Amino acid sequence: MEAEPAAQATLLNRLRHLFGPRVTDTTTEEGRAHQRHRRIALSATASGLSTVIATLVSLITVPLTMDYLGKERYGLWIVVNSTVHMLAFADLGLGNGLIKSVSRAMGKDDRGQVISLVSNTFFLLVAIAGVLALVAAVAVPSLPWRSLLGISRQIRETEITATLAVVTACFLTRFPLSIVGRIRMGLQEAYITDVWRMAGAVGQVILLTFAIKLNLGLPILCLILAGLPVLTDLANWATLVAGRRWTLPRAFRISRRVLRDALGTGLLFLVLQLCTLVSYESNNLIISSVLGVERVPDYSIPMRLFMFGPTIMAFVLRPLWPAYGEAVERGDLAWVKRTLQRSMQWSLALILPGGLLLVLLANPILRLWIGDTVSVERSMAIALYLFIVESVLITALSRFLNGIGAIGFQVACNVVLAILSVPLAVWLAGRVGIPGVVWSRALLCGFTVLLPSSVYIHRYFRLCGDTKTTPTSAERE
Repeated sequence: MEAEPAAQATLLNRLRHLFGPRVTDTTTEEGRAHQRHRRIALSATASGLSTVIATLVSLITVPLTMDYLGKERYGLWIVVNSTVHMLAFADLGLGNGLIKSVSRAMGKDDRGQVISLVSNTFFLLVAIAGVLALVAAVAVPSLPWRSLLGISRQIRETEITATLAVVTACFLTRFPLSIVGRIRMGLQEAYITDVWRMAGAVGQVILLTFAIKLNLGLPILCLILAGLPVLTDLANWATLVAGRRWTLPRAFRISRRVLRDALGTGLLFLVLQLCTLVSYESNNLIISSVLGVERVPDYSIPMRLFMFGPTIMAFVLRPLWPAYGEAVERGDLAWVKRTLQRSMQWSLALILPGGLLLVLLANPILRLWIGDTVSVERSMAIALYLFIVESVLITALSRFLNGIGAIGFQVACNVVLAILSVPLAVWLAGRVGIPGVVWSRALLCGFTVLLPSSVYIHRYFRLCGDTKTTPTSAERE
């Protein structure tokens, strides 16, 4: 009987050790490890809670909006969001490059470098947003969106244009502002961003409920869902600058050298983003074009259900990226290897049984969630299970690869994936239907990304053991 209180006391001590405000000696490897563990614990907890809340919000809003808008308007909303968010590549990879560079700079305790990185990235994104706004001002009202997206005559042209305009305007406003989350992440303070994210998700449910009760149209619903993140980013900026005035972007810190370096790193991330968009975000467009926009929910809703767990785990694992980068910069390789192994073990322990339950219970859950509107074939459920297992493993590995700066390797893997994914998905969609699209994703991800990444990382740690130092990029190739 005494063992149980002792175990509880040990657990409480560990939690207090992780979450407490205790200051540690960061000049030692043990002190730095504790500081990383504390930041990771805070960020992982906040990310997990934020993702759970955001997903619960999604579970609430999907039946609300689908019943209110109807299947075709809901499909239009999904396709418009997918189309506009494909413009995320226009940041030239600068956001992800900023995470990598800030975490490395903090590993050197170089605050001046952080100021230069933030200033140059922010003002470059403002310029890009301005150019995109000019393009959108011409494209949104003039392109034949009805035929491009396969929309019936039941939806008015003005409604289509207004929906596109609202989502595009919110996206472009948030375009430069959203790097505040990247800065927080590079500083290993992603948990603060997630607090604001939770507040925005709750606000979306409240405002969306009022909008439906007032019988407002699709453009207003899109304004709520796309506009609130803009406000939470502004609030995040205000709290960041209040605590660290030196992070405020300064125009006089713009430098050709810093811009060139940032673009060099960013362009690799850009290619990686483009490949990811082609491989994943294009599936809604493929289904819309091949099978019709009304079939998009038959793919997007089951995918959202199965991606519930991987989405939470992706956010929980997210703080590892800057922690790996800072640890590698300081030479704490033992901590890096130990943390990677644990992240893989925990990922598999959670996703294998959880995903299997979804395979067995997917249709009952969908009926409880949205009624009989959408169902999942068994072959599609099995393909989704394989995909989500691969997804969490790839996420854990990619956090490490980003931390060590192996961006070029990831680009090579994802270029192959992108080249093969679209034609295979189109071919299988026409012959097998929606399950074929899912199987194409699952099989290609395993062979083009997961397997090569595992081999690469094994080689990296073997070189670490041989040299007792961090391998150079040339040695890793």
